[in-house]
Amino acid sequence: MSKFDQILYFMTIVETNSFAKAARKLGVSTAAVSKQLHLLEKHLGVELLHRTTRRLELSESGKLYFQHCKKIMHEIEEADKLISTIHAEPRGHLSVISGRHFAQRYILPFLQEFIRAFPHICLNLELAERIPDLYEEKIDLVIGYSIPGPESVVQRKIATTSYVLCASPQYLQAHKIPQKPSDLTEHVFITHSMRQPNDRLSFADGSEIHLKPMLKLNDSYALAQCALAGLGIIKVHHYIVADELEKGLLVEVLANYKESETPLYLYYQESRHVQPKIRHFIDFVLNHLSKARKIGSIPMI
Repeated sequence: MSKFDQILYFMTIVETNSFAKAARKLGVSTAAVSKQLHLLEKHLGVELLHRTTRRLELSESGKLYFQHCKKIMHEIEEADKLISTIHAEPRGHLSVISGRHFAQRYILPFLQEFIRAFPHICLNLELAERIPDLYEEKIDLVIGYSIPGPESVVQRKIATTSYVLCASPQYLQAHKIPQKPSDLTEHVFITHSMRQPNDRLSFADGSEIHLKPMLKLNDSYALAQCALAGLGIIKVHHYIVADELEKGLLVEVLANYKESETPLYLYYQESRHVQPKIRHFIDFVLNHLSKARKIGSIPMI
């Protein structure tokens, strides 16, 4: 057998933690598995595995060798994927998570265009305000969030927006309009439960105040509805309430103290290449974000 086969046998033994299980997985005899490991160790001049009657344990050399082999195998898999998909028409299941308002403005109105262009992609689009485990949940793409992704993903800034503090005219008529950040302590504040911390506000002048939110919600749409109902002051992305602000249904407060712009991100699992179905969906969304920039509905970086 080749050196590659010997490495494959070694890795299978380690991953199954058993010669017998490795043999069954590889479709060979236990003796064949043991022989190939022995030949590999003889070639390297080191013992890779400590064998006892009860368990297997990697030697220090074995640990190093296994990690390097694992990287090599991953590179081979990525190369296979790249070659098999480079000329292929995008197809398969595509799992995407987006914030509700981002999707309503920049994805949902244009989905017919995407479906017509890529009829072999089966899109599962979840509108949610949560940070998923991309690997455990097999999520291909998260898009339109202001919360950065974990270190293990590929992340890209796609736009910037700004937060706005606002309330309904009815609420502000019944309460004194805040003139400075500290005035907010006398108001009813409704916060998003995902923000950490969700009881603190920072401002462009460097000031920071702690509040006792009357209500915590896990959805920006619900925050906006509460503000429209006159329940209190909220802090949300400007694009979420842009129409309501323009119509006078909500009124911005403390505009002179507004924080600097906030990035919006997309992120996906780390890989040497982006699968065509993911790449085409990203291009589709960014194209409509670019059009939105031209009409001023969202500032782009």
